[in-house]
Amino acid sequence: MNIRHAMRWLSTIVLVCIMIGGLNAQQSERIDPDRPDQSEGVGILPPRHLQVEWGFGVASGRRLTSELMLRYGLVKDWELRLEGATNHVRGGQWTFDDVTLSSKLGLFSGERWIPKMTLVGYLNYSWAETKKWTPDLCLAFENELTRDIALVYNVASRDGFHSALLTAELYCNLIGDLNGFIEYYGSFKSSSSPIHGIDFGLNYMISHKVQLDASCGRTFLPQGALSYAALGASILL
Repeated sequence: MNIRHAMRWLSTIVLVCIMIGGLNAQQSERIDPDRPDQSEGVGILPPRHLQVEWGFGVASGRRLTSELMLRYGLVKDWELRLEGATNHVRGGQWTFDDVTLSSKLGLFSGERWIPKMTLVGYLNYSWAETKKWTPDLCLAFENELTRDIALVYNVASRDGFHSALLTAELYCNLIGDLNGFIEYYGSFKSSSSPIHGIDFGLNYMISHKVQLDASCGRTFLPQGALSYAALGASILL
C-alpha cells in the first residue's frame, strides 16, 4: 500500500468517526499542553479560554529553534490553533520556517478499551520552501493503562498527504505534579527512506494554569542522526 492510498484510508476513517462519534470528548479542567513531544494530545481547551505554548531548542550543528502556539477554545470539544516557528543556523540569521493554522475536534471521550480520540486538521504554510498552503490530518488517541500511565498514539499525514507520521508515547505521573514521557516517532514516504526517532522528557505543573517542560531526543535521518534538546512553558489564560 503506497502513502497516498494510506492517506485516503485515513481520510475515510476520519469521516466515519465524525459521522458516528458524536462530539462528547473530554474537556480540560487544568492545563494540558500539546508540547514538548511529537504526538498530538487529546485534550481540548474549554470554551473562551486561551492557552500560550512556547519552546526554545538547540539541535546538532548549533541550529536554534523557537516555536509559539496559540490555542483558543471556541465551543465545547472544538478549539482553533495558530503556530509558528523560527530557525537560526550558526553564521546565519533568524528565519521563519512554517506557519500552521489548525483546528482540533473532540470525537470520543473514551470508555473501557475504547480510546479517547480527537481529530486535528492543518493548513501549513512553508515560508522557506514551497511558499504555499498544504492541508493535513491527524487522528490522536489515548488509552489509560493505569491511574498513572497513559498510552498516546497518532496517525497523521504530512507534506500535503505525501507522507505519513506515526507516533507512540508512554506518559506517566512520576510524583506529585512531575510527569514524564518516552516516545517513538516515524515519518514514512514512498519516494524516500523512512525517518525514525525517539525522545523523552519531563514536565512540571507549577499551578493548574502554568507548566514547564524539558525534553531531548534523537532523529535518525538517512544521512545521519540529529540530536536536539528543548525547554518550554505553557500558560492557560
